[in-house]
Amino acid sequence: MIQSCDQVLFHSHWSREISSRPSGLGRQILEVNSMDHLKIAGGRMVANEEYQYAVDLWPGSILDLVRNLNVVPHWIGEEDRFWIRLEDEGGHRFELVDARTGKSNPAFDHARLAIALKTVDIDASGDALPVSHFAFVDGERVIDVTTDSGTFRVDMLDGAVEPRKALLPSELQGPGGQVLFLKDHDLWIREPDGEERALTDDGEQFNAWGAGSDYNLRTVASNRGQCMPLPTNLCWSPDGKLILAERLDERALEPYPYLELVPADGSVRPKLHFIRHKLVGEEAGERSFAIIDAASGARTPLHPLPSGLALRPDLGDIHWSYDGCLLYAIALNLDATLAALVEIEIASGAYRIVHEETAQTFFDFNTYLYNLANVRIRKGRDEIIWYSQRDGWGHLYAIGISSGAVRPLTQGNWAVADIIAITDDHLFFTAVGREPGRHPYHRYFYKVALDGDAPNAELKLLTPDDADHGFPGEPTPIIGRVLKRPAGLSQMSPSGRYFIDAVSRVDLAPRFVLRDADGNFVAEIARTDVTALEATGWQPPEVFTAKAADGETDLHGVLIKPRQFKPDKTYPVVQHLYGGPQILSQPRSFAEGLNGPFVYGMNALADLGFVVAVLDGPGTPYRSKAFHDLTYGTEDRWGIVHHRAALENVAATRPWMDLSRVGVRGHSFGGYGTVAALLLEPSFYKVGVSSAGMYDIAWAPTGHENYFGLPDYGDGRHIKVRPDEVASNHWEMSPSRLADRLEGQLLLVVGDLDENIQPAGLFHFSTALINAGKTFDQLVLPGRNHGFSAEAYFHKRTWDYFIEHLQHRKPSLHYMPEVKPGVRMYI
Repeated sequence: MIQSCDQVLFHSHWSREISSRPSGLGRQILEVNSMDHLKIAGGRMVANEEYQYAVDLWPGSILDLVRNLNVVPHWIGEEDRFWIRLEDEGGHRFELVDARTGKSNPAFDHARLAIALKTVDIDASGDALPVSHFAFVDGERVIDVTTDSGTFRVDMLDGAVEPRKALLPSELQGPGGQVLFLKDHDLWIREPDGEERALTDDGEQFNAWGAGSDYNLRTVASNRGQCMPLPTNLCWSPDGKLILAERLDERALEPYPYLELVPADGSVRPKLHFIRHKLVGEEAGERSFAIIDAASGARTPLHPLPSGLALRPDLGDIHWSYDGCLLYAIALNLDATLAALVEIEIASGAYRIVHEETAQTFFDFNTYLYNLANVRIRKGRDEIIWYSQRDGWGHLYAIGISSGAVRPLTQGNWAVADIIAITDDHLFFTAVGREPGRHPYHRYFYKVALDGDAPNAELKLLTPDDADHGFPGEPTPIIGRVLKRPAGLSQMSPSGRYFIDAVSRVDLAPRFVLRDADGNFVAEIARTDVTALEATGWQPPEVFTAKAADGETDLHGVLIKPRQFKPDKTYPVVQHLYGGPQILSQPRSFAEGLNGPFVYGMNALADLGFVVAVLDGPGTPYRSKAFHDLTYGTEDRWGIVHHRAALENVAATRPWMDLSRVGVRGHSFGGYGTVAALLLEPSFYKVGVSSAGMYDIAWAPTGHENYFGLPDYGDGRHIKVRPDEVASNHWEMSPSRLADRLEGQLLLVVGDLDENIQPAGLFHFSTALINAGKTFDQLVLPGRNHGFSAEAYFHKRTWDYFIEHLQHRKPSLHYMPEVKPGVRMYI
């Protein structure tokens, strides 16, 4: 599930580069002798020093032990030049690289910029400028720099510094410099000279322009002053004259209450927050779109689409025709069994379905839900590039706009990941699973001819190394705004002539190679320095391949072992489980293996005497459609039986894995998977920590129907007529139905203000456990939204639960080690 804004700190390959540096190698490695005595029943209390030893590799510290983990190219306009930020012993510097030669020079005079910033009371040093981003304005004489203190325009000749108003995440800048923003439920425009004017005047609460649903994972957090509302489904035309805007009428939806027991403002009385959102099986609000003239405010309403289809600019770009008469958008129905490419006439708002596809389970526009839909318009051609799994694998197709003819561009038993760039005659993309004998989840970069006579015309591998090549796809618009991702970032140059190849594996530190569009080597521009990390005794995760329950299907994952691992000892196993159909859990790159979203905090857990397993089972993406659909509609939606089989297969050749002591932990969809593991395989999974889980879809907001199916209330009815109705197909997948199967130890954790996974679902599941006479533990974290899984306190409670119930030792309950706040990576 998407993490909400007020708790999780996102880190992306693009969102920001690691800035802090270690002052040294940290604490010396402690000899933690108790690790040899983990199987002693009722063993001694865990020493505080053991915790402190483990948090040497806590996410807030482990990233300080590497330099140049992510080197991101920032291209200069349309040029084949880019700047990068490089870290060294004394700090960091900004280099300007000529992609044609690979030669680099300082991007500007660092010392001069530091002197200029000091004139506005910013503590700056030329060796470590407090600058997160910059852009040339007047050639290279004037630059706009972004700092924690704001954005400033600096004249590098005379040192003059002028404060600049930075664009907020809630604002959308048009091609002509106009800024679109929300105010009092309406759309407003700020002109380049600062003048503001209303573009609409009929918006109202719960029927606003551009605000999207009141259920946006940020409403309570925004009410508490922790983040700001973000615009939704708004798009400028390329000439800046028109705006596509959404309006969602939720006035008839029943308010959903959130009780803030510990108000952020210090109030004694609890506060109630009401959010208008639709639960599964309830009637939806009325969604409409209009094309608005940015100068006059004149509107052209778009005609409603048929068959339950709705435009989805939140998933993919709006493509405006080059003559300015038409626009193209993707559309889905509620359960994603019908997808369409829609052409809209700008003058009238009338639509035409150019292409549509049906799916027996669900349709995806990208292998990874949070990346931009793999749909692009070909400049000057009567074709649109389209992504589909129609042949059983995710591939790209050319759709004739006028004819509707479908022409496959790629084909084979492998999967396209992301479109990276399109030139006049070639398409550049990442894919997985094509290279024989290599890891099936590693991303490779390819190009294919757009006008070939057959699929895979002139298909060429551009990244030859046996490794992951770290090309992150473009995120969806809302994810990009949450990440505060600067516009225009890409590993490929705007000209399509050069790209940066980030070569790494979980066991191979990155090197960053500049190549031309044919894959030819130009220069190596950076390498990651892991000297300080290796000095701690850290070892990379061990990659494994194992068989699923059918004995045939290969599953893949990693094992994270303690730094003081001894193969003649035995260790309890903790599986970190997610299992959601929209994302991959296991790390592919070095950065993901160090601090990926599902490796976050796992090095510290392992150092407390566990082997941690992270793997992906059937039902997850980046494989065939059959693999993705294998568990759809079944009681075992997360394929727990396959996870168990994989761990048993792995442990058969690793006697140090003690499968008599297996725990499982997971957050969000992983919280659901954790309780499913304890209930479906109770003889194997003995201890679980389940946090923020979606335990019963009937208690969840709409939006999960693609992965769990429309609710079936009988007689073909998908809308409930009574508030207590639970669909039979959803009840089949409900942990509450299986509450009497609980045999092991279970800790349920919830944030009381979780807007993503409503706390009511957890309390309903708790009620089922109580009614079944089961003993379990429950932790309610006050004032927390969905993202508390990054918090050190939550991790300490998780460690202690596994220490007590898997190691049978006594945790130091009231000791909290000092840690630097961690940054959870977004991939």
